[in-house]
Amino acid sequence: MVRHSPLKPALFKAALVIFMAALLSACPQSGEQAADNAASAGSDSSSETIQGDIMSDNPQVSLDEAVELARQDLAERAAVNDSEITTVEARQVTWANGAVGCPEEGMMYTQALVDGYFILLRAADQDWPYHAGRTGQPFHCPIERSRGSKRYERGAIK
Repeated sequence: MVRHSPLKPALFKAALVIFMAALLSACPQSGEQAADNAASAGSDSSSETIQGDIMSDNPQVSLDEAVELARQDLAERAAVNDSEITTVEARQVTWANGAVGCPEEGMMYTQALVDGYFILLRAADQDWPYHAGRTGQPFHCPIERSRGSKRYERGAIK
């Protein structure tokens, strides 16, 4: 007669929980943590690897506020006056995944819908796309990676 100990299922469950915790701690940071880290590291172009958010909630910043934040960033980034910046397009979007329309080659993203914004500004005869995830905080997405404008195909903004 074989007796099964009631401790074996409990030990298995405990081991599974420990394994999952270790696995999760080894995962990359979420988009908001990466954004915070990139923002604290400076605003040079090498730190523009801000990724998307992982949850789909209503943005905390309104579209008008996001446009204003993007305009302020562009004025500093391109060294132009606000009066020289034109808002070409600004709209609410639901991004297909955690890349929030700004995928970086070689990166993997959460496959969840993300509410946010797409903003396209123009200054000095150049288009500047800005993307935002669920918080509504816009970030500059390099033109070659931008996937948000209805006016351009797959980041071919010129």
